[in-house]
Amino acid sequence: MCTDIRMCNPAAFHVSARNLDYSEEMSTWVGQVPARTMFRSLLPPTRTGVRPLTWTTCYSYVTMITLPRRLAELPTAPFLDSLPQSARAIGVAGLNERGLSVAALWDDPAQLPTSSEYFQAGQSQAALNVVEFLLGGCETVSEVQDALSENLVWLGVSCFGKEGKPLSFQYVAHDAAVKSLVIAAEGGELKFRECG
Repeated sequence: MCTDIRMCNPAAFHVSARNLDYSEEMSTWVGQVPARTMFRSLLPPTRTGVRPLTWTTCYSYVTMITLPRRLAELPTAPFLDSLPQSARAIGVAGLNERGLSVAALWDDPAQLPTSSEYFQAGQSQAALNVVEFLLGGCETVSEVQDALSENLVWLGVSCFGKEGKPLSFQYVAHDAAVKSLVIAAEGGELKFRECG
């Protein structure tokens, strides 16, 4: 289970950090995404008639991508190469130019919404894309909550584009005003807990 750490000295600085607690060896690298980059959420090929969420980043950010080493060491990383550039927003943590940090933390009991009635309602968001969606479009934890309260369909998509259940993530966000938000998935619903 991954852990988020926040250290604060409001008069001087605050630090947001996280560990990567995985059961196998991982490869990790850092990416930089400029403002005005266009993305769309990953969709499994088995879904028809479902609209992927699309967005254009308002803010520049740096992000960390981590994948199992057994996949990341393939000669050309075909699981990423096969994705169009617009579908590569799969960072697990990052920091944007406005001081917002967001991380996806593994949480075994997490149950993101999967009910079929959601498919009639809104645009589809893959759990893999949430961190970069928030980093590119939000400045505060209040904006994060608003963005995730929209009518979104949560899909589980593997790196190979196959459908599965949504990944067992909870998310945490910290902003420059030293406010924090934990987004936990419980019983198929998102729960928002502000702290700080």
